Amino acid sequence: PLGPTAYEGCDYFDPESGDFGVVTVPEAAFDPLYSTWYDFHKDVTAEAVEAECAEAAKLGMKVVILDDGWQADDIERSYQSCGDWRVSTRRFPDMRSHVARVQALGMKYMVWYSVPFVGVHAKAASVFRGKFLREPKKGAAGFYLKSPSATVDGLCVSNSAASHGGGFRIEGGTVTRCRASHCEADTNEDGGGVYITGSGSVFDRGVVAYCSRYQWNGTTLANGGGVALDNGGTLRNSLVVRCTSNNAGGVNVAGGSIVRNCTVVSNSCSTTGKGGGGIVASSGCKIENCIAWGNVDKDQTDPALAKHNIVGGDVANCCVPVAVGTDCVTADPQFKDAENGDYRIGGTSPCAYSGKYQSWMDGATDFYGNPRTTPGKKVSIGFCQAPDPGLMLLVR
Repeated sequence: PLGPTAYEGCDYFDPESGDFGVVTVPEAAFDPLYSTWYDFHKDVTAEAVEAECAEAAKLGMKVVILDDGWQADDIERSYQSCGDWRVSTRRFPDMRSHVARVQALGMKYMVWYSVPFVGVHAKAASVFRGKFLREPKKGAAGFYLKSPSATVDGLCVSNSAASHGGGFRIEGGTVTRCRASHCEADTNEDGGGVYITGSGSVFDRGVVAYCSRYQWNGTTLANGGGVALDNGGTLRNSLVVRCTSNNAGGVNVAGGSIVRNCTVVSNSCSTTGKGGGGIVASSGCKIENCIAWGNVDKDQTDPALAKHNIVGGDVANCCVPVAVGTDCVTADPQFKDAENGDYRIGGTSPCAYSGKYQSWMDGATDFYGNPRTTPGKKVSIGFCQAPDPGLMLLVR
């Protein structure tokens, strides 16, 4: 029980027990201090810290704690990259001079470390392999569905790692209105966030964000940092954003699988040089009514290929920067506020009502629960419908 345990803990540290003495607290412990975490979280830079310290010093702050973010160029990978503890020269180009400028304001400078932890993407992970108290192992996903008649609704899975689908593994059934974030597929497996296999397996109206796949050894390509589909699986009405892999950063589609009415944006891949930052599909797979925008292949030196957001598959009625397949739109989709994560489209977007109607849309809804098609069978490209212009009455 919590109560007795707390009292036992207090007794253990009671100075009258003779085991511990009273520690002298230095005067500096009472100095007011400023921590960068509460204003910046991990998105911190030398310029921002110096500006904050200039104001903090005026208010009597004596110490600044530079919290998480100083060691990471890429702050979107959660703690998967922690453990090397090297200054990000992009965020702090000259750390020595930066610290000196803050100290000149009369403030002491402290730096946050989390020494016991090593992320799977850190260089230290390979150096210390076999010496960790706990290492990622193959296993079931955060949620494993294997029932064709079952539906899972409204579940969020985060910070989960497994083979084939760190967040959700679907081998039968429908997962709807669910979210996978900061999940991973391990040991050269596929589907960092979601793995979908089988013709009766569907992920619908969901979000897959900040997911990845990683490898502990070898150079084998592992597919689908966000989602991997195989054997006729279906992904629809969903958003896949800011995921990464060494092949198919956003979505990998194989085995006759289908991706319909999805928005795949700001994902990335590396080491392939094939332009597969967004969607990579095998022959016979269908990619329809999707927006694939702002995805990059970090290692592709050819600018034209690097912008290919969809590679392979049977592509139709999609929005991509470089034309691919049939009836595609290459103009900017005009997201509402992509910088702040709002990937809806408005009525003036080139994706509004530019999609192709399909019979499954009758009675279906988009990501936000709106009808997937208008009464006139007009369909927008992407995971949500554009607002229906309808009839406007102006009353004076």
